[in-house]
Amino acid sequence: MELCINFALPVECYDNLLNKCAGKYCHVETSVTIDVSLLRFLFDTALNDCYAPDICQNITNNLKDLTGDITVAFYILFGDIMSMRILKEDEENAFLQPPTSAIYDTLKIKLDEEHMYNVIKWNVKMLGRNYDIPRAVLLLTPFSIPTGERPEKFFCSQVVMYMIKETSIVTVEGALDIDHMKPDHVYEWLVQKLNSIKVKEDVQNGDQQ
Repeated sequence: MELCINFALPVECYDNLLNKCAGKYCHVETSVTIDVSLLRFLFDTALNDCYAPDICQNITNNLKDLTGDITVAFYILFGDIMSMRILKEDEENAFLQPPTSAIYDTLKIKLDEEHMYNVIKWNVKMLGRNYDIPRAVLLLTPFSIPTGERPEKFFCSQVVMYMIKETSIVTVEGALDIDHMKPDHVYEWLVQKLNSIKVKEDVQNGDQQ
């Protein structure tokens, strides 16, 4: 299965003054395509451990009449809460469409099914958590408020980094301050990590031939 990490440019639905101050990218989120019956099952299995059971139950109710594969995005926007939206090709609003290169730069990571299910359930458990405005504002400064453990609130790049770390998508070094990373920093760091993994796999495959 394929996990997409989507880095939004300050254009189209993200075109505002605040986003233009963020850097090349103004937002980062995660999307995945999955059979809706399996997604409902993952919501059910995560319900007892999720932060906002009422939100998760409402989403499950909204999924009950859908069939087949759907694409969903897990995200948090400035001042809002951690949410999930369904992405459809026929939507007029670009925010509700699958990511395209005109709006997003996307890094794709292949995961086996069990690993992907754990990633999805991690995101389900985070739904409803509040946006961390003070830490997000500090991204515009050299100052950080590092945490010793996962915080109660997040900004977009922070929640993606905690997802990567806690679900072991790639190794996150202890010296990395994941509470003080803009979307630009996440993109640059993740590209480097994925390239390093690919080089190691190529070397291993060469040794086996």
